[in-house]
Amino acid sequence: RVIWSNREYRVTSVQRTGESTARDRGGSSERYRDRHYFVLTLEGGPLLEAYFERRARDPRRRWWARVIEDTAD
Repeated sequence: RVIWSNREYRVTSVQRTGESTARDRGGSSERYRDRHYFVLTLEGGPLLEAYFERRARDPRRRWWARVIEDTAD
């Protein structure tokens, strides 16, 4: 389930997932997964893109989301 704009939705499918990488801050050439992406189809509602940042500036705000397509009228 997902709560978006004070409304609860059931996730009916995961359309797409992905990730991005970044270099290690310690100076090595190693890379790590920095951000994880998800595009979710929600029951009776919008198509939602959500992502998780591992090194967010504010640790309380690691998850972000935005509506890609709102099919609910």
